[in-house]
Amino acid sequence: MKKLYIISDGKYCKIGESEHIDQRMKTIQTYNPKDLQLLCSVESLSESNLHYRLGEYNIRGEWFEHNNEVDNIIEIIKDLSKLEKFLFNLERLDLDIFTNSHLTIEGLDKIKTLYKDLRRELNNEKTRLLNKVTK
Repeated sequence: MKKLYIISDGKYCKIGESEHIDQRMKTIQTYNPKDLQLLCSVESLSESNLHYRLGEYNIRGEWFEHNNEVDNIIEIIKDLSKLEKFLFNLERLDLDIFTNSHLTIEGLDKIKTLYKDLRRELNNEKTRLLNKVTK
């Protein structure tokens, strides 16, 4: 699955998508005299949305001025990435609890209710973060 990434040389940053970010960075580094650093990556955002959002800072193609606005977006994307990882682990926990559990039916029902509430709240937070980045 493709992930959105932001890399930077300190002055400019590149916003792109790749299934293999490490390989992509090596290729880009070949053509860039400054050291590049991966600042963030996430699955749930599209490159075109972020290019549009930061259009006024576009230098050329996928390269943008690295400024405070970009830094704010990066922090949101880092939070979004953490949330995605947590939701993924929560789904794995769901499988473990509900397929290999020795809890009573009442105990399982309570856990399922808490689990559903937590997932709903986390998905609401994910939507809020996505809206902050794309608007």
